[in-house]
Amino acid sequence: MAQSGAGIPRPPLTRGLSAQPTGGETTPATAVNNQPSLLTAGRWTLDPAAHVFAIDGEPIPLTNTEFSIIELLMDHPNTVFTKQQVYELCWNEPYMVDDNTVTAHVSKIRAKLKPSGTETYIKTVWGLGFKLDV
Repeated sequence: MAQSGAGIPRPPLTRGLSAQPTGGETTPATAVNNQPSLLTAGRWTLDPAAHVFAIDGEPIPLTNTEFSIIELLMDHPNTVFTKQQVYELCWNEPYMVDDNTVTAHVSKIRAKLKPSGTETYIKTVWGLGFKLDV
């Protein structure tokens, strides 16, 4: 069944994004007017405007999708996101039956975080999804 607004791309993640995807998290006007602020969690810093993620001030190269996943988790610490929510909010498209895509991206993120010892910030909540727990 098609949802209202299906096929209309959503703007990039912004502060105030609901943990429950509704298809109307922001409008283009509010996305422009809400200047994203610097996010911090433990040793992590994320600057959405500059599209920079850093650990202890050292930038960590991430793909756009990896950046979106970390931004989502940092914007909503201690909130559990299902794989479906992560997929729909970060890919901006309907969830597919195969959920290995989200798991594979989280594994790649953790591999990039491992040298800093912060890979444990992203917790797997078995049977549910993922959350940021610093």
